Amino acid sequence: MFELFFKYPSAVFSKGTFVLLGGWPVWLLLIAIVVAAVGLAVLIRKRSTGSVRMAGIRSAMVWLLQTALAAVLLLMLWHPALSVATLRPHGDCRGGEQHRRGRIVHGEPVHERRQLVL
Repeated sequence: MFELFFKYPSAVFSKGTFVLLGGWPVWLLLIAIVVAAVGLAVLIRKRSTGSVRMAGIRSAMVWLLQTALAAVLLLMLWHPALSVATLRPHGDCRGGEQHRRGRIVHGEPVHERRQLVL
């Protein structure tokens, strides 16, 4: 079921680390979430004064859901990603043909690259 919703299997997610690829620091994300939560609390408090329908638990639930939505939207601005270290075999289909034919790979001939490795 996990593979239906996500591109990679659950084993990849368990081995990977969560990173934010945005250029802004993480502390700015936390401050933005807090500011959004306070702003939404003030707005809901202001609009619910004198209203019987938006009193008590209902206004708290609306605030909680709106704050969660704002936090998710702000998190998306920081470009979340999953970092997984993997090793590729040497017979990669993209680079294998170039090595056998002796073509230049990454600016160096293949035989020079072999000498550097040895």
